[in-house]
Amino acid sequence: MAIPRFVNWITNKSYEKLAPNLGDMLLVTGALGWVLSSIAQATVVVFNKKISDDQKKFLIPQELADAGVNILSFIVLTRSCQKFGERLVEKGKLATPKIREFLEKNQLTSKIGTSIKEIVNDKEELKPFSVEKEILNPKNQIEKGLKKHYYNFCDGVIFISSTIGSIISCNIITPILRNKFASARQKEAIQREKTHKEPIFLPDSPVLPAYNKPGNDNRVKVASVNVPRIITGGSMRV
Repeated sequence: MAIPRFVNWITNKSYEKLAPNLGDMLLVTGALGWVLSSIAQATVVVFNKKISDDQKKFLIPQELADAGVNILSFIVLTRSCQKFGERLVEKGKLATPKIREFLEKNQLTSKIGTSIKEIVNDKEELKPFSVEKEILNPKNQIEKGLKKHYYNFCDGVIFISSTIGSIISCNIITPILRNKFASARQKEAIQREKTHKEPIFLPDSPVLPAYNKPGNDNRVKVASVNVPRIITGGSMRV
């Protein structure tokens, strides 16, 4: 079976954009995974005939909100960790022995982590010290293969820091934010039932946290409802 041309075009363009930067590749593929996972979960709710319309009115917005929380927290935290690792390498605070040797040989160690004056658009501005710029500076003594060594090291740090950010996001931040949102929705539904005497649907979900302290007798009691068990929230892990 021949692969359609547009698929090849998308594949080639994606490779050209993402291959040079492993951190960006992890960010894009991870976010895409969250999107597909969220669409799949929402689709199951929409087309499941065993779920009533009233239940869908509760579940579909919750799935969409969960998707927004998952994707946003993943992108923000992963990108932040990626940039943090990249800046450490660029400023020289994180370096290999070979890079350290280059900095010492060219008397650049005192500039690590500082800002230096540069002429930018005919104006003198303070710019952070950059190991990359110093390696590309023809005035400095540069060992053979140092440029490639630096970029390989930088790519490795970016990939590792992005991975750490994605793990923290998927396994710590996202569940906490999702639980807080689900708890707020639960309290809102309970309050609406008390105020308007409307029947509510609360899914039997593991993401709803226990907010009552031990020994507290004022616990929310929810009447049992004969509904199918629905597990909400994305389950993808990186």
